[in-house]
Amino acid sequence: MSGNKEKGNSFTRRVQDHLARIGLSVQPEYAVEVSVNGRHKKMHKFDFGNDSLLVECKAYDWTAGGNYPSAKISTINEAMLYFVAAPKSYRKMIFISATEKKGVRNPETLPEHYVRRYGHFIPGDVEVYELDAEDLSSKRVWPRRKVSEKGLKDISATAYQDSKSRQASLQSSSRQAPTAHCERAKDLCAPPIFHLRLGARYYNDGFFNVTREYDQYVRPTDGPVTLILGGFGELQARVNRRANMNGTARIHCGARLRDWFKDSGYVQGQTVPVTFETPDRIRLG
Repeated sequence: MSGNKEKGNSFTRRVQDHLARIGLSVQPEYAVEVSVNGRHKKMHKFDFGNDSLLVECKAYDWTAGGNYPSAKISTINEAMLYFVAAPKSYRKMIFISATEKKGVRNPETLPEHYVRRYGHFIPGDVEVYELDAEDLSSKRVWPRRKVSEKGLKDISATAYQDSKSRQASLQSSSRQAPTAHCERAKDLCAPPIFHLRLGARYYNDGFFNVTREYDQYVRPTDGPVTLILGGFGELQARVNRRANMNGTARIHCGARLRDWFKDSGYVQGQTVPVTFETPDRIRLG
């Protein structure tokens, strides 16, 4: 048991090294108030965190016989529940140790297997990564997107941060990493921006489709998202992945979004900048 604890502690330290390497400054055992129903609240300590980020770490591997460690996986599901209970304003990441691939037909690592088997347990705002503790290379396995498997781009390109917290994190870690490395991390962590052209239906009906290129930045299932409308505030919208034949996201907000287009001075045919701050928070304007 002590060996497993030391393995877990070692992996946790490597996750912290990885976060520092990509410019994210965190505190260990970061406590926040959690609640599922909003009435009964309790403080819970995540492995790492700061005022905008919560991180959990799981150092698991296949069993000695090459089987799925079902008992240990239950603790990953428990971590997902705590993410659900945590405030929505936080970015949420979980790191699972990278393993060798198992399986005959479709070989996969343990984190990949978890996502395939328990994807229905993963909240839409949680990012799942597998981390090689030896070289600190990392790959995001949920939400899925295409990234290279080597170098800094692999461990940084999937970061969703607003510019203020990103710059603060990079400055706080400047003493730990070379300047050139931090500058590169800054570029790779920038939230993706999609330029939405206001066609007649978008402009008059208050919805829009996300193109295939940018669909990877939106929550992977149907459900609620928050639209941050410049000069207006926040509105609740919904993602519908059944409306388009290719399964890409359609974001519905109705009359309130339609009115915002017009009240903000946009006209049909103009483009609106759309920034994907997280898979569940999208800024327009």
